[in-house]
Amino acid sequence: MKKSLLEIILLILLSACSSENNTVTFSFELDIAAKETIKQIKSKGIWYRENGDGRFTFEKKDLPAIRQIYTNVVNKILPADRSVQVHERILNIATVEFRKHNIPYHIVIADGEKWLVWEEGHTSAVEKILKESTKRFVESIK
Repeated sequence: MKKSLLEIILLILLSACSSENNTVTFSFELDIAAKETIKQIKSKGIWYRENGDGRFTFEKKDLPAIRQIYTNVVNKILPADRSVQVHERILNIATVEFRKHNIPYHIVIADGEKWLVWEEGHTSAVEKILKESTKRFVESIK
């Protein structure tokens, strides 16, 4: 699920580009990843200009490196194989179970949406708990 989200984000990022000469201007789709992406771009000596409206201008030649940096940052914040966006009431039920079963997790808020992120090695247990939590939630609203 997450990989497709990342692919959509990158597609939007590229399709929203406006270019002039050898530069391209765009904004990062996930605000939560923008600050760290710019920090890494700066540390690599890649030229950029902040336009003051949430958009940045880069040289076209640097787009592959920028895409890679952004992808890595997003995957660090919301790992493709260990994160999911969950309805808040399901999340409330699930987190009680995570604590009962000592499953380490944290919540990330990305663009106003809550994402559940768990530690490696717990995917099967998390999937089982989320399935049961969803079932309990659905039964509670009948």
